[in-house]
This record gives sequence, structure tokens and C-alpha cells, in this order.
Amino acid sequence: MTAEGVYIPNEQDSRGINQFRPISLLNVEGKIFFSVMASRLTKYLTENGYINTSVQKGGIPGVSGCLEHATMIWEAIQRTKSEKLNLDVVWLDLKNAYGSVPREMIQLALRMYHVPEVIQVMLDDYFNVSQFTTSNGSWLTDNDDGTCNNDGNAEPITVTLVTPHPLTWVRVVVSDSTYVNDLQLSYRTSVSTPAEQCTEARSAKVNDNILDIFCPTSVIVNHVTLSGPAVRGLCTLYISGGRNVALKQATEQSSCYQGWYARHAVDGSPSGPGINFNRFSTCSHTSDAKTASKPGWWRVTFSNFVEIHRFIIYNRRGKHDSLQ
Repeated sequence: MTAEGVYIPNEQDSRGINQFRPISLLNVEGKIFFSVMASRLTKYLTENGYINTSVQKGGIPGVSGCLEHATMIWEAIQRTKSEKLNLDVVWLDLKNAYGSVPREMIQLALRMYHVPEVIQVMLDDYFNVSQFTTSNGSWLTDNDDGTCNNDGNAEPITVTLVTPHPLTWVRVVVSDSTYVNDLQLSYRTSVSTPAEQCTEARSAKVNDNILDIFCPTSVIVNHVTLSGPAVRGLCTLYISGGRNVALKQATEQSSCYQGWYARHAVDGSPSGPGINFNRFSTCSHTSDAKTASKPGWWRVTFSNFVEIHRFIIYNRRGKHDSLQ
């Protein structure tokens, strides 16, 4: 279960991060699921007499708790005025009321009121597995490596892609070299799907503060999440250099060596261990130069006009001289 966190202003003309407060935006499926669970729990507790409605009014169907309590206070004020008495009123507002309740206390209450074990397990999993991610931080995507995360917050950061597309690689810039190896990358195909890890993730240090992470996906990605201690020192995130414009485009080559077809070079996956030489190859290969009459060539044709900023070529594993 993942909630998208957004920051809303806490006061007029808010500018600094300390003037905002986070709210969680749960996905629609999660809202429906927990509303059904809450409705059934309420019915179970009220029908079995586990709730004293003379005291507990919040969350009870058909009972306006705020209105009733306000009416009680108003009546007390009127009585005090008419009888010329003193009245002391204490307003108690718990800071972070939801997050300050110990989880074990919730489980204890569920057990005390004989809530079915399956519901107890579901709620326990909700608290233990749920994630909160934020999409704030213009410093992360402003193309300025000098602006970094300065609030010391190590909460996961999620970037929502304007145009969803498959991932190939990301580049991360951090403020301190000690952070460069303390970063985890995950992605989601939509806000309602669970986060997925890069199964073929590989990384390469460009320098002490820049890390390239290769993360090929065969699915369209909507959200990229960075987590780990390195979030404290994040400065910039580049995703696929914009995107891999060659991915799944039309290709051709001068000849084909066994099963190494031209299209394999734009399938989004590099050569890796355990890949079958013929059927499951992920590289292209023209005929052997010793037997070919002319030098081989390979071509990709884009479906639309594109602006290219960078070429990244992965060599076939075990053939270190192929790119010379």
C-alpha cells in the first residue's frame, strides 16, 4: 500500500518547507477497500454493544459527533451565564494524532473487542507494509546539481513522469561521495500498483558524486522512487536522459549472424549472463567480417523526428573487440 504525499501550505504566503504540512493521497482502490472494512467494523462494534455512544460519537453512522459536542458546550456556556458560575474549557488538539497512536495499542484494542483475526492481520500488514512517498522538491529536477535536499529528510522521494515510458537508465547526483552507494531505485506502472525493484539493476560511478543506474523495464513506468540514506544528499535526478528514443523502433542490418536479429539491439535489455545464444539473444550481430564481402551496417529508423543528446551502446557480452 503506497500513499502519495503532497505538501499543502500551513499559513498564508508559505515559502519554506517548514511552512507546509504533508497530506497522504491514497489510491482509489485503497480508499474503497478500507472504507468497506471500516463500515463492516463499525457495524460489528455497534451491533455487539462494544461502543458507548454517549461518549464516543465520532465515526458512528447517523450521529454528528462534532455537532452534538458543540451543542453540549453551548448548553454548558448558557447554563454558566444564567447561573453566574465559572466554566473551564480545555481544548486538546493532538499533534500528529494519527501517527502518535502506538500500533500495538491498536492491535490490543482489536483483540479486546474480539475483532476477527483476519481483520487484525490486514490492519497489521497495512501499518507494516505501507509506504509514504513525496513528490516535492523542485531541486531534484531543476537541472542544477548545486541545489540539493537540505532538510535532512531521508523519506523516499517519488517522481511522477509527465510522459510515462519504459525505463532504461537513470543518473543520480548527490552532494557527498559517501551517499553514492546508499541508494535504492524502484518504480511503479501506476499509482495503484505495488513498487517493483529492478531485477537486472547495474550501476556505474561516473565520478565521486554521480551514479548511473541501469534499470531496463519492459513495461511503461509512471513513477520512479528513490529511497535509502542517500536521499538526504540528493541533488539531481535524470531519467533515461529524457527517454530511450530507439526503444522498439524499426531496425535493419546488412546481414544476420544466426539468430542475432537487428531488432534485438532496441529491445531495452543489454547482454547478460544466462542468455541463450540463439533463441533468447538480446543483441544484434551481422555476418562474420571474415566471410562478408563488405563491412556490415545496422540502422534504426525513428517513427517521428527526435532530438538526440546522447548515444549509449552496450557491447555483446564476451566480445570486447566488437565496438572497435
